[in-house]
Amino acid sequence: EPEKLRKALDDALNSDIDIFVTSGAISAGKFDFIPKLIKDCGFETHFKGVAIKPGRPIMLSKLKQKEKLFFGLPGNPISCAAGFRFFVYPLIRNSLGMSREKKFKARLVNEYSKDENFTHFARCLMTISNQGSCELEVLQGQQSHRIKSFVEANCWGIFEEGKEKFKSGDFVKWMYLNPNLIN
Repeated sequence: EPEKLRKALDDALNSDIDIFVTSGAISAGKFDFIPKLIKDCGFETHFKGVAIKPGRPIMLSKLKQKEKLFFGLPGNPISCAAGFRFFVYPLIRNSLGMSREKKFKARLVNEYSKDENFTHFARCLMTISNQGSCELEVLQGQQSHRIKSFVEANCWGIFEEGKEKFKSGDFVKWMYLNPNLIN
C-alpha cells in the first residue's frame, strides 16, 4: 500500500534512522510502486538492477540533504536474502567501522553452469573432506523461488560473471550463509 509506506517514510525521514530497507514492489510491474515513491520523497537512485542472480532488481537510493539510504530489495524470498547478504549487510558493517568480510575458497564437487554475464550466488553446502580440505557442493533447486536449498545450505557459492561453466575440481569463492559464524 503506497500511502502507508509514504507516511511511514515521511515519519522516518525526520528520525535518526539512517538506512531504510523494504522488500518487494521494486521491479517494473504495475504493482511495483517503490521507485516512484522513493523519487517523490526526494531520494536519488544510485542504481536499480545489478548483474546478479538471485536478486537482480535491487535498488539503492540516497537522500542527500539528510544522508539517508534506501535499499529496495526484491520480494522473492531468496532474492531478498541475497540482496541483504551481499549489499545491505556489508554496508552496515562498513558504517559500523567493522572490517570487510572474508571470502574463502573451496574445491567444487559438482558441476555448475550459469549465464556468463551474471554473478550467481548459489546456495551451497561446504564440508571438510577426510583430507582436511574445504569442498563445496551446489545444491539442487537454485531457482529463486525454491527455498529448500536455502534451508539445507550453510554458505553462498560465488560464481562470478565472465565464466559460464564450472567443473568439479574448480576452486570457487564462498561466504557463510550466516555471517556471524566467522567474523
